[in-house]
Amino acid sequence: MDPDSVTRSEKFSATFLRTLLLFIVVFSLFSCSKRDKWVEADPAFSRYIDAYTTGIVSKASSIRIQLAGTVNTTHALGEEVRESLFD
Repeated sequence: MDPDSVTRSEKFSATFLRTLLLFIVVFSLFSCSKRDKWVEADPAFSRYIDAYTTGIVSKASSIRIQLAGTVNTTHALGEEVRESLFD
């Protein structure tokens, strides 16, 4: 194809597509480099808590906390707790 026979809209279209492709590649490189921050547990809680749920937890799933010592309970196992246990 003769370069003189290429229309102005075809040149614009080709330039636009190249620019768009470059933008997509650059955006993909920077968006993929996002690092998740690891949240460290406060060691002061180790007196009270033996184990807890870690990793990525769905908002629909439950979290489990295993306390280090015995606790005076006001409810039966599996029963919903009505009072505020944590502050």
